[in-house]
Amino acid sequence: MAESAVSSVLSTLSNLAIAEIIFLKGVPDQVESIKSELRSMQGFLKDVDLKHRKGDSSAALLVQEIRNVAYEAENVIAKINWIQRWNNQKKGFRGAVSRYANVFGDLKTLYEEGKKIIKIKEKINEIFQRKDKYDTTKLGETSADKDGTDFSMEDDLNMQRLVSPYFQSEDDIIGFDNVLKTIIVELTDSSSNEDLTYVSLVGIGGIGKSTLANKVFTHPKIQGTLNTFAWIAVSQSYKPIELLKNIMKKTMNIKKEILRNEERKEDEITEQELENMSELEVIKKLHEFLKNKKYLIVLDDIWDIKALDKISYGDKVFPNSNNGSRIILTTRHLQVAKHPNYAKHIHELKLLDNEQSWKLLRRKAFRFLNQVDESTRKELESLGKELAEKCKGLPLALSVLGGFLSKNIDRNIWSKMVNSLDWEETATEKNIVEILALSFHDLPYHLRPCFLYIACFPEDHLISTSKLTKMLIAEGFIPFNKKCSFEETARKYLTELAHRSIIQVVEISKTHGWIKRIRVHDILRDFCIAESEKIGFLKICNNDDDHETSMPDGMTTYRVAFNKSFTNKIGKYMPNLRALIGFNLTRPSFRGLNYLRVLELVSISNISKLPDEIGEMIFLRYIGLRKCSCVKIPSSIEKLIYLQTFDARDTDICLVTGSIWKIPTLRHVYMHFSSCEIIFPKHGELQNVQTFHFNLSPYYLYTKRDIDNFTPKIREFIRTFEENSGIFSFCLDGVLFPPGPLPVLSSHQNLQELELGRFGPIDPTLFPEVNLPPNKDLFPPNLRKLKLSWIYLKDDPMPILELLPSLVVLQLGDYAYVGNKMSCSAGGFLRLQHMSIQRIPVLMEWKIETGSMPQLSRLRLSRCFDLEMQPEELAHLPALKELKLIGMDFPKETCDKLVEKGCKVIIKND
Repeated sequence: MAESAVSSVLSTLSNLAIAEIIFLKGVPDQVESIKSELRSMQGFLKDVDLKHRKGDSSAALLVQEIRNVAYEAENVIAKINWIQRWNNQKKGFRGAVSRYANVFGDLKTLYEEGKKIIKIKEKINEIFQRKDKYDTTKLGETSADKDGTDFSMEDDLNMQRLVSPYFQSEDDIIGFDNVLKTIIVELTDSSSNEDLTYVSLVGIGGIGKSTLANKVFTHPKIQGTLNTFAWIAVSQSYKPIELLKNIMKKTMNIKKEILRNEERKEDEITEQELENMSELEVIKKLHEFLKNKKYLIVLDDIWDIKALDKISYGDKVFPNSNNGSRIILTTRHLQVAKHPNYAKHIHELKLLDNEQSWKLLRRKAFRFLNQVDESTRKELESLGKELAEKCKGLPLALSVLGGFLSKNIDRNIWSKMVNSLDWEETATEKNIVEILALSFHDLPYHLRPCFLYIACFPEDHLISTSKLTKMLIAEGFIPFNKKCSFEETARKYLTELAHRSIIQVVEISKTHGWIKRIRVHDILRDFCIAESEKIGFLKICNNDDDHETSMPDGMTTYRVAFNKSFTNKIGKYMPNLRALIGFNLTRPSFRGLNYLRVLELVSISNISKLPDEIGEMIFLRYIGLRKCSCVKIPSSIEKLIYLQTFDARDTDICLVTGSIWKIPTLRHVYMHFSSCEIIFPKHGELQNVQTFHFNLSPYYLYTKRDIDNFTPKIREFIRTFEENSGIFSFCLDGVLFPPGPLPVLSSHQNLQELELGRFGPIDPTLFPEVNLPPNKDLFPPNLRKLKLSWIYLKDDPMPILELLPSLVVLQLGDYAYVGNKMSCSAGGFLRLQHMSIQRIPVLMEWKIETGSMPQLSRLRLSRCFDLEMQPEELAHLPALKELKLIGMDFPKETCDKLVEKGCKVIIKND
């Protein structure tokens, strides 16, 4: 991975320009010399990496030294660049005074950094002198480019586990059709069994238990029969109380906050109240709630009987109300399924037969067979059938192997595979690991860190690709490309990993069609962890002693992920960290971590503000604060002039000084405010922002006077985006949403996602009236997604919205419209594919003319209680594949006609 480190460093340094500084003469030339030598070093790094993997200890040491010197060079050069840019940002008289006052300190720092550059050059020269014994080819003509076809995988076979694909497409459920039908009957046939029933899926890792469970979980008949759902990943490391709280979050009405004049429902609790609940309170609350529900709970990946008993607390958690409620278990161990308290329907999943195995492998491997002629195709099919048999019927092994073969459409490689894979008669996880090692070493070098980085997320974690791509960009793993943005390149990398079947796609973006969320199986994640720790890429710390455990051969680690365990001496143990990722920590300290590029904190307790020393972490490019209660942002954050992403979704930002808006490199901002102690950005700031999501929910603006005083500030704030032509996604959600933001944004060619709403329910008479612009030209011209809520439009919005030429997703949320009629004309909404209409309280009539919405595939209608539609209205929608109805009485005749057309109809009563 030294090659990846050097590539990322060069990618970062290419954006740093070191100007000639009069009191540090010669530094720019030395910096350019270092860059040149690092580029030359790339020519033999892949050969050295290959020798390292084959067990050459000398090569391993050289790989470590190369990576270390590359990162050291980046730190020094970025520090010099930072001093230069920080001084240039100080404008006016005060800026001049500040620059003069700090000149001697800067001189000393620059002198020290200059000495470091000289030492770095000496280290690089030493490496070049030693490289000859590794450089088996001419510089730049490395044999390691072909290492993907090298089958010496002994060093990788000590991995113990791998992860099975989750949430695959319907076509990927091969061999389990009859089991699926049987389980659906067992879960929905309550005429003969109203008791709480357990259904267990049993099988080895990679056989498809979770994939099958998800097909059941999302089946229309299941969604229509039961009314309360939760999917919980248990795994080996779990806390029963946390799992139960997760069930509550997924089934109950958990609100971030309850406003003072909002009527509180019986089952409503806030996130903070849930966090403070004791174990007994959680058990009692959840039991009381589920007692009146017909529920389906999936407990995925149960490892032992004790875990099941602890989660269920006997019969104290999951009530048997004799109403047809169900629980699905997935486990690798039959004794768990046979537990006398939970045994009812047990399905031991069988391995695929040869015909089924070939069907799955062919689907994965033969995606690009248009590249070969007919005779080659027949040869590959013959070889492919032999390879399918070698997988012993294990679906995950077939999927990963298919992903590898799809990128190597070459009969010689396939033939070599047939001769090299010699497995035992019985399928084991070892088979999967061997294929995964093969697939990993076949990855191009630029994809390897992207795959390994996924291990920093907890087991069974649902990973947002939006978050992951921003972290990869911040680390420098995504190179600059003139033809597309960093984000586009990162998404292409993840798509390539998905094509190779080593990450599992969970969700596709409805708006753009790219991958939105992914997951990896625990076996795959374990492979990533083992490979990462072997090369010093990433360390996972799950207990108090992990942080003191050295990496192999004393290797320096540059990334660490903590889960529920943390030491405030991390700066002492790991001072060179480039990324710190923490989940469920208490009072973390960042002292001494001055080289961080990525800081990701999720569900952190007892953190009231970012520490002032955040300003000393000048290399930070990504800050994530998710679900962290209340956090104040210190003014020292303005010194983070490389910062690209500030993501504080689901975290209350109590106070923001204006300093954060001065950061010129900010590209993605997500913030939530629960008070009005906000200093808004000024005109000319945030000019490089691409994503801006602002959620405002003040508690005390409930009078007309309060709102009238604050509205002009919001209006002026929106105008700061008037000249930002690069804005891609804009969201403003809060009680203070003023009228008229759309014309300000109407000329923005790049704006594709727009969400506008107020934080309701609040008396609408307190706000200025909002109306949509009178014609489509006052909307952003390339808008693909529009979401409106709590804005109480009086006029039918459809005649204007249906003219938007690029609109793909339309969401009309609570009280977006308060009229009783809507009409969609022929020729309207030509590109719309997804529409959601929720809680339009007095909507009674919706006319849909023939020729309207010709591409609409999914329609969701929720709690529009008075809406009545004739069958022919929805029959006008030729592409409709799914209709979801929530809390609505819909004519059975309409639903039956849609089902006859092949449309999936899902009806939920609540």
